[in-house]
Amino acid sequence: MATALVATVDHRQKWEVEFAAQEAAWFCAHGRPSSCRDFDEVAYEKRWEERELVYRVAFLTLAASASYSS
Repeated sequence: MATALVATVDHRQKWEVEFAAQEAAWFCAHGRPSSCRDFDEVAYEKRWEERELVYRVAFLTLAASASYSS
């Protein structure tokens, strides 16, 4: 249960970071240089995929151990 909760919170934060980056990029492209910021989307997505893999492995491991002990 804790793994699912942490993964859900992390996914929500990922969405918020990506939304803020897209919004800043739009304003930057449309003449608001104060909104311009450096955001490495590729690196951010790679880190997310690594964390997501950890969540999936943890969830499957816990689910398998729970069904094995039943």
